[in-house]
Parts: sequence; C-alpha cells; structure tokens
Amino acid sequence: MHNLIEFAIFGIGTGGVYGLLGNGLVLIYRGSGVVNFAHGAMAMSAAYIFYEFDRVDGWSFWPAFVVSVLILAGVGTFTQVVIMRRLRNASPISRLIATLGILAILDGLFSIWFATAPNTAIPPSLPHGSFQLGGFAISQEALSLFGIAVGICLVLYTWSRHTAMGLAMIAVAESSDAASSLGWSPQTVATVTWAGGAALAAIAGILIVPVSGLDITNLTLIVVGALAAALLGGFLSFPIVLVAGLVIGIVQSEMAFYVSQPGWSETVPFIAIILVLLVRGRGLPVRGHVLERLPKVGTGRFRPQIVLPVTIALAICIATFFPQSLTIAITVQIAVATVLLSIVVVTGYAGQLSLAQFCLAGVGALAAGRIAAVEGWPFLACLVCGALTAAAVGIVVGIPALRTRGVNLAIVTLGLGLALEDLVFLNPDYTGGVGGTVVKPPSFFGLSLNPVTDPASYAIFCLAIFVLVVIVVSNIRRSRTGRRLVAVRANERAAASLGISVTGAKLYAFALGAGIAGVGGVLLAFMNPVLQFTTFGALTSANFVGYATIGGLGHITGPLFGSGFQVGGIGSLILNQFASIDSWLPLIGGIVLVAILLQNPNGIAGAPAPAALLALARKLGISTHRRLTTTSAAAQVVGIGPAPLQQSDSVVPAGPSPHRAEELVVSGVTVRFGGVVAVNDVSLSVRAGEVVGLIGPNGAGKTTLIDAVTGFVPMQTGSVRLGDQSLGRMPAYRRARLGLTRTFQSLELFEDFSVEDNFRVASDTRDRAAYFVNLFHRGTASLSIDAITAIRQFELSGLLKRSPRDLPYGVRRLLGIARAVAAGPAILLLDEPAAGLNDVETAELARLIRHLSQEENMGVLLVEHDMNLVMDVCDRVVVLNFGTIIGEGAPADVRNNPVVVEAYLGNLGTSTPVPAGDGAQSEATLTW
Repeated sequence: MHNLIEFAIFGIGTGGVYGLLGNGLVLIYRGSGVVNFAHGAMAMSAAYIFYEFDRVDGWSFWPAFVVSVLILAGVGTFTQVVIMRRLRNASPISRLIATLGILAILDGLFSIWFATAPNTAIPPSLPHGSFQLGGFAISQEALSLFGIAVGICLVLYTWSRHTAMGLAMIAVAESSDAASSLGWSPQTVATVTWAGGAALAAIAGILIVPVSGLDITNLTLIVVGALAAALLGGFLSFPIVLVAGLVIGIVQSEMAFYVSQPGWSETVPFIAIILVLLVRGRGLPVRGHVLERLPKVGTGRFRPQIVLPVTIALAICIATFFPQSLTIAITVQIAVATVLLSIVVVTGYAGQLSLAQFCLAGVGALAAGRIAAVEGWPFLACLVCGALTAAAVGIVVGIPALRTRGVNLAIVTLGLGLALEDLVFLNPDYTGGVGGTVVKPPSFFGLSLNPVTDPASYAIFCLAIFVLVVIVVSNIRRSRTGRRLVAVRANERAAASLGISVTGAKLYAFALGAGIAGVGGVLLAFMNPVLQFTTFGALTSANFVGYATIGGLGHITGPLFGSGFQVGGIGSLILNQFASIDSWLPLIGGIVLVAILLQNPNGIAGAPAPAALLALARKLGISTHRRLTTTSAAAQVVGIGPAPLQQSDSVVPAGPSPHRAEELVVSGVTVRFGGVVAVNDVSLSVRAGEVVGLIGPNGAGKTTLIDAVTGFVPMQTGSVRLGDQSLGRMPAYRRARLGLTRTFQSLELFEDFSVEDNFRVASDTRDRAAYFVNLFHRGTASLSIDAITAIRQFELSGLLKRSPRDLPYGVRRLLGIARAVAAGPAILLLDEPAAGLNDVETAELARLIRHLSQEENMGVLLVEHDMNLVMDVCDRVVVLNFGTIIGEGAPADVRNNPVVVEAYLGNLGTSTPVPAGDGAQSEATLTW
C-alpha cells in the first residue's frame, strides 16, 4: 500500500501534463472544430526552443520560458490563419491530415536543427526532490506539475464561462452561423483558441522535459495520452479532461511499478480510448455540413497496355544498367508504395482513417521474419504468412471502426500503433533479441533474391509483387465489393438501407488493407539480412497517411508519388545528388502535404491531366473517359445502346421481384430517447399493392417510426413482421435484403458515384463470395431488371453518367426514390419524398407511387406533409401526434376527423378548428 500511494502521487505529475495538453486540445477543438494531432509536436518544439535559450544561450528561466511560449502561440496563430482558415470548408478528415502535415514539418525541422543535441534528461526547472508527509515520500516536482495543471484548468474554466470571448467560443462550438449572426467572427475565435492551445502545449512540453528527456519522438507521441484524456472528457469539459489525464498518469505510474513486462504502462492511454468507445460508441460532434466531403475516389482502372510495357522496361533497366544505389532506392519506394496501397483501400475506398497501417506492415514483417528464422520456411511462404497474420490483426484493428469513425478512429489507430510499438517491436522477447532477427537471403523457387549481393533480382521481384497488388486493388475498386466499400464511405445509413453490411465492409477493408500492408512490410524488412522492427513506429505510421494523401488517397497510382518522400527512396537519392540533405525529406514531405491539401486535396494522382497529355493519350488510342459499363440489357431498355438484351448471371430475371407480395405488420412499437417517448405503442400494417399515408405535425414521431421499423433505431417494446418473417432485432441491412427498403428526408445519395453506379449499388447481389472472388476477377457490372425498370420509370436514362451533385434538387430527390425502387423491395418506406419538389414534379411523383403499388404490387408507406399528395394517392392514412396514433382510416374519413384537425391546428397554436376552404393558415385546412 505504501508503494501504491507513493507511485500514485508520482503519477499525478505526468497526469497533470496529460490534462494540460488535453485541455489545449479541447480549447482548439471548441474554437475551430479541429483535433490537433500536432499538439505533441508543438510541445516538443517548445521544449527544444527552451533548451536552446536556457541551456545553450544561457538565458535565465523566465525569459526563456516566456519567449518559447510566445513563439509557439505564434505557430498556433500561423496554423489557423494560413492553413486551417483556408480549410474551413474541408472535411474533418482533411483538416486532421493537415495537422499531420504540421507534425511532419515540426518534427523534420527540429530533427535537422538539433541533430547533434544530446538525447539526455534535462535538469528540472521546478522544485525537485521529495519531502516526507505521513510516512510517504512526496515528489515536489509532481506536486508542482499537478498544481500548475489545476491552476490553468481553473483559469480556462472561468474564462470560458465568464468572459465574452469564452462565451463566444462556446457559441461557435454550438453553431458558427448563429455566432456570426450575433457579431462574433468564428475565424477570430479559432485564431485565439489555436494560439492559446499551442501556448498550453508549449507550457506542458517545457515542464515535462525533465521527466521524459529531450527526445523528439517521445515528446511528439505524448499527444496520445492527451488525446485519451480529451476523449474521456468528450472534448468538452476542461475539468473532466484534467481528471482523466490525472487518472491516466496515475495508472501509468502504478503499472510501471507493478508490471514487469515492458511497454504495458505506455499502453494505458490506448486502453482508455478503447474503453471510452466501448461505453460511448459514437463519434465526436463534427460540423455536419462538411462531413461527406472526402477526397475523390479514382476509377481504379488498370491499363495493361501502359502498365505492362512500363513494368517490363523498368525490369530490364534494373537488370542491366541501373546503378546499385538507384536499384535499392527503387526497391524501397516499391515496398513503401505497397504499404500506401493499403491506405488507399482502407481510407480511400472505405473512408476509414487508419494511422496504424505501417505498424501493421511491421506485424507482417515480424511474423514472416520469425517464421523464416525459426522454422526455416521459404521466402514466398513467409510472405504469404506475413500478409495473413497482418490481415488477422487488421480485423482486430477494424473492430473499433464498428462503433466509431473519422477523428475518433484516427485516435484509436494511433493509440494502437503506439501499443504495437511499445509492446511488440521494442520487446526483444518477440523480435529475436536485442540484435534483431537474422534470416537467410530470400529466394524464389531456387532463384536467389539476395538483396545484398543481387539487389537487382530482389528489386524485380518486388516490382512484380507490387504490380500484382495493384491489379488486386484495381479489381476491388471496379467490382461490386468496391462499390460496397465506397458506398459505406459515402453514407453508411444509405448503404445499410440498400442491404450492404456496414460491419462486413469495414472489417473486410481493414483485413485486406492490413494484408497488403503486411506484404509491403515483408518486402521492406527483408532488404536486410538482420530484420529490425523498431522502424515500424507509430510516428512513421502517421506520416505514411500524409504520403498517401500527397499521392492521392483514392487513386491506385497515388502511392507511386507519395512513396518518393520516404527516406531511402528515390527522393532521398535525388537530394543526395546535390548534397547530403536526405534528412530534409520529412520536412519537405510535410510542406508538400499541406500545400496539396490547400491546392488539390485529391492529391497528385487526382489532379486534372494536362491537355497535351490527354491529346497524346487519344493519339495512342487510350480512352480518357470512363467507358459505358451498363449491360446490353440495360442499354436496350433505357435506350442508351443498340445491343440486344442478353441474359447474364448478374441480371435479375424479368418478372416480379422475389420480395413482392409481402405484408408489413408493426405491432405495439415504442421508442424512447432517455426520458422522451418518441413513438408510443404504435401499430399499423401495409399490404402488398397498398399505399398507406403516415402524417402528423412536425415532431410527431413519423421518421422515428420509420427508423425503428427499418432497424436504424432500437425499439423498447413491440414487434415488426414482414410476411412470415419476424424482424426482431435484425440489423437494418438484413431487413433491406428481405425487401424492406426506405428513403431519407436528406436524400443521402452516394456522391462519389455516378447516377448509374448509384443504381448498381442498389441492384448488386450481396453474396459474401464476392469479397474473395473480386480479388482476382472484378466480374460484370450488370444492372438488375428492377434497376433498369426504375431508370425507365423515373426517366433518368440520359443522366446515368452524371454525378448526383451536379443534378437539380428535384432530380436528386427522384433519384433517391428510384434507387430505393431499384433494390426491388416488397415494402417501400418513403420519408417526405415530395419535399422540395414543384407542382409538376409532385404530380409525377404521385403517378409513380400509384404505378409502384398498382402495377408492381409494391406496398408503400408514405410519410409526407403535402396533404394533397397524401389524399390523392393513399388507400389508408394513419395520423401520429406526439408519437401516438390519433386517427386512422380512408383519406376522406381522416380529413373529417375533428381530433386530427384539432391536432394540426393545435400544433400551429390555434385552438379553434376552422373548416376546410375558409382560408385558415394551417397545413390541415389549406391543403384539405
């Protein structure tokens, strides 16, 4: 117990620093909506600047301290004014990656500036030593750090609650538009909070150096503990973040004493992050109007007429006259590009931001190396084993993605990378001892691939593997598996509503991405006869996301550009031709990353091709436009091609959908959100060929009922049946596969797809075999008969190659409905489909709804505020008010129901019912 208390007291010092850094993160996030992953790098920068002033130049403590903090406040101001201000309309992920660029710039700059600085502990600036209190040795330094953290936290709390700027920060965090209307500039608030947050990072960095030592990597990665504390506090409360930081610091201190296995104390922040996600299971509150704006996804087209000749020519050059230095640089770049392809799959295609891909590459390298050294397996078998091991770990990494996304997921994967580094890569028990793992030179069916004596052969082998991986990634992108991944990236709710398993798609992306990373890690590690795994660190892994962004996150050619910024690649070779300045490459990479995000977030590969290059491609007979991929069946029906109808295994046979002629029965459904009852004991039914209207005032619970019926929100009581099938707690995607499909008020189209591919997503088969088969064969891209019919009925054949974002709102609304119809549902739930449509479009919509029910025998549940539309097309109408049914029957009966009219008028603040036609300004009387 004695040691327990003493180490707890010691831990409050480190915990205070975590809380201080975490409060800086919260300050920046509340003011600008950005999670600053460069926060640790800012702390590191201040520590080195203070070291230069205080220890080298001989300044006294306070001048050195104040100037260092002011310099970092200036860095924070510069970051907001020059970079983040211009990215204010970018996605949160893009802004997060921009902070990774700042991190790379600061790390690169100080690695060059202080290349010869001693990596030793710095004498403490605070009172040090200990004193006895009640028989316990109390660390004066820990108490000082704790006191400073508490004092600054109290200042922040008071400032945020009782000053105009602090209240403005809270207002901006709630609604930047509302704050602007009150005269507060969100950009001014963001600038102040960035300056303040950077200053807090500087204070923490200067004070923690005597404890942590002057080390760039360790100081930079201290941000993981701060992120964990901020996450525990919900990025909202300064006091809670401080308490969370203290708890993390204390637990770390205790584990360092009681757990002998190395690395476990450093994993405490990661464990805290995982616990938060298990309990909370939701993402950070992000400014939703920019959430979907991710870098564009390339077509993934693989052009063998270009790739194969270039590959053969490069292999010949490597084998004949390339110097050894160039060959080695090409090998490094190919291996790194392979790892970056994994980021293309996970982040570019599936939209899951992982900062652990290079660490997963290390897992593959470790597995392959140990099997080669211990079991003596041949190199190819070790390569496969490394990829499979990394894929298995990738599935574990992907599990948190099932409960979070975006910024939260980036925090999780960064913590995971640090845990792998501390627990595995730095543990000699796992890596073959202090000297590393010694392996035999690789070979391929008897052909030597020794990277030391015959680097050309190994380079050619790596080139061949890279081309094979590119083909796999290309096949995935252009297959129905790729459409599932991109649909999940674009809109998880819409994907689930069309029968796509979001869980399956995410885990597949992480498994495939990790497997690809494992291949790259093996190729990179086996370049040396002694395998060292410390290079697969968390900080380098985060930098790899920056490299992928430079090249183009959504493009298979992007890794070739991004990998050039890795030390040891062609970029290093070029810089060393002029001077030995390859150490500048990380700094250059950070600057280029920020420039790319400001000018072209789609990366180098996503930049528009020059006109001259397009002209040359046309002369060579290379298509520069996406080919028409609609099947001949679709072409004939919608009139976009002359080919006759041909049956293929991807085209659903003509005739009634197998989902038709089902009845939806909802019995006693109740939905609560905390103490609020949104839906109260609602029962209704929708038969095949019937249109049922669901109406009620705003806030009556109509959309919540649809969400509950389709599986998007849980029911507290009640049941839902479709035909003979009880849906119970069935997830949304399984309900959709059974024939229960819905639309959304907010459209929720797949903006990364063309109109045609929106229909393909709806009509694709949902077989699990595609996840394996599409690795080798992308299959056909056929449209089902239901999709073809929907295109014809909604008159969208001339828009198939257009992007949904380029269409008028009314057409976009109809596209959302048509896409749902293309899934061939038995029951279609339409959530305010006429919102935003003009009279002509609404009349056309009414005709289409009647056609679906009468000709296609489809049941329709129509939620709508346009009473003319409801009364015109519905066979029955159900009225909700405050979550409870207050009327039901034929349209004429509901129209004359006094309870219903009173509910509508009461919702508008009118107490006396007004007969229809008297001109009362209410929805009920005006439309009836």
